[in-house]
Amino acid sequence: MRTLCSSSRAFTLIELLVVIAIIAILAAMLLPVLSRAKARAQRITCENNQKQAALAMRLWGDDNNQKFPWKVSQTLGGGMPNGTGNAKANLQFSLVSHELVSTKMLLCPNDVRKVSATNFAILALTNISYALCREADEKTPRVFLSIDRNLTGFDYIGLPDNINCFILSSPDTGAQTAKWRSGICHGANIGMASLSDGSVQQFNNSTIVQTLLTYNLATETDGGNFQFFFP
Repeated sequence: MRTLCSSSRAFTLIELLVVIAIIAILAAMLLPVLSRAKARAQRITCENNQKQAALAMRLWGDDNNQKFPWKVSQTLGGGMPNGTGNAKANLQFSLVSHELVSTKMLLCPNDVRKVSATNFAILALTNISYALCREADEKTPRVFLSIDRNLTGFDYIGLPDNINCFILSSPDTGAQTAKWRSGICHGANIGMASLSDGSVQQFNNSTIVQTLLTYNLATETDGGNFQFFFP
C-alpha cells in the first residue's frame, strides 16, 4: 500500500528568524509614522479646543459691548480683577460656560498633568491647559486671546490673579527669549494660540518671539505690559 506524503512542511529555524526580523524592521519603520500621526491629531484637537474657546469668548462679548469677561466689572457679571485675587483663569472660563458647553474644551490632549472638571461650577486651575491674554480685544485682532500654558520667559510670574507678564516696553524684556517648554502640552518649540479675531495658529520659538516683539505698545498692550491669566 502506498503512503500519501503531506506537501506541507514546518518553518525551519532560519526561516522563522527571517520572518521575525522582517516584522521588526516593518515595526521600526511604522512606529515613527504612527507617532507623528498621533501628534498631529492631538495638535488638531488642541487647535479646535482653542478655536471653540475663542468663539465662546467672542459670543459672550456680543452680549457685553464687545468686551471679553476680564474687561467687564464683576458687579456687572464679568471677571475684571478687583484686587481680591479671585479673577483667575478658571473664573474667566466659567463665565462663558453656556457658550463653551463642555469643560473638556479647556484641556490640551497632550497636557497629561491636567484633568477634566465634571462641570463648570467646580472648575479649577488644575482643569485648564490654556492661558488667557488680558490684552485681548476684538479691536486688536492679531493680539493673542489664548495660548498653550507651556510658554515661558515672562518677566514676572505668579502676580495677583495668577497673572504672568511680559514687560514689552523694557529693552531687556523676557519676550526676547520666550519659548515653549518641553514636557507640557506639545513640547519644546511648538505651541498653539488663538488670536482676538478667533483664528488659531501654530507658533514655534522664533515666531512667538517675533510676534511678541512687534506688538504696538500704544494700541496692543497695556502701557507696555502684556499679561496672561495662567492656569
